[in-house]
Amino acid sequence: MVLAAQLFLAMQSNAATGDITIERPALGSIIHLQTSARFGGSVSSIVFRGKQYVDTRDHGRELQSASSFDGLGECFNPTEAGSFADADKQTTSSNLLETKAGAHWLATKTDMAFWLPPAFDYKNQCGMNPAVTHAVNKSIRGGHILKKRIELGDAGEPNVVSDHLTYIVPEAHSSATFEAATIYTPAEFSRRLVLNFSTGNVEPTTVTGEQDYPVILATPDGNHAVGIFSSALPQAGLGYGTFGFSDANKINCVFRENNLLAGQSFHYICDFVFGTLSEVKASIIILRNRSVRDSNKITTRNGYTRP
Repeated sequence: MVLAAQLFLAMQSNAATGDITIERPALGSIIHLQTSARFGGSVSSIVFRGKQYVDTRDHGRELQSASSFDGLGECFNPTEAGSFADADKQTTSSNLLETKAGAHWLATKTDMAFWLPPAFDYKNQCGMNPAVTHAVNKSIRGGHILKKRIELGDAGEPNVVSDHLTYIVPEAHSSATFEAATIYTPAEFSRRLVLNFSTGNVEPTTVTGEQDYPVILATPDGNHAVGIFSSALPQAGLGYGTFGFSDANKINCVFRENNLLAGQSFHYICDFVFGTLSEVKASIIILRNRSVRDSNKITTRNGYTRP
């Protein structure tokens, strides 16, 4: 008990810097999760059964959150971990404002940096706007606040990492795309899959981008996998994204809003599921069945309302 207390006090001390470690038993092993001040308090490591799930080659990867507005894509793109200009630096352009942690949870508040430096020449059109080719942001940060709370086992399944997100948008916009949670994995998570609720099967996907079923990344042997689920998705057949790159892969959960007011807040929950491919499938099905069962009533987890 004394050792456990000492470890908890050390964790709380590190939390003041944004370097937080939490862990919890899951499926006969332990999920270890770390955040890093270097990346604005975003998640820089998840190790389960000896396998690292998070790629941190630059400040655009990690397990983190971002947003973009008015169809401008990366040209107006607040990003939790930092900016394109941070590259492989040991510092971030984002401003980590608050941190808290307990035995199985952590919370951060970050003033997110814009992905591109002010007036940066994007070389191509920005997002969906062919008339814009330079970063629209006038500063490194613009008061786009991200509050997050990560819970290990919060969804009732020990191998689930729940990411509770609140965005506070400082100015009005006609539209927003919230990449509420994304995880970049090492390249060995090369199998891109979906859990097709219509067939009940895990199936390969060649889609690059968003679709309507939960997405999964797995190693070739299926011994290590991560999937993502949200009870509020899909939206109009979209929301679960999957992408493959030469040196990494990623999945995300994405939400869209229109007619945003200055100072308005938006709340989302995304559940990451870890394990073997069969374990990930089973846990996502449990989460989905619970969501369907509760669809006619409002349920709340830690102050975040789930549809």
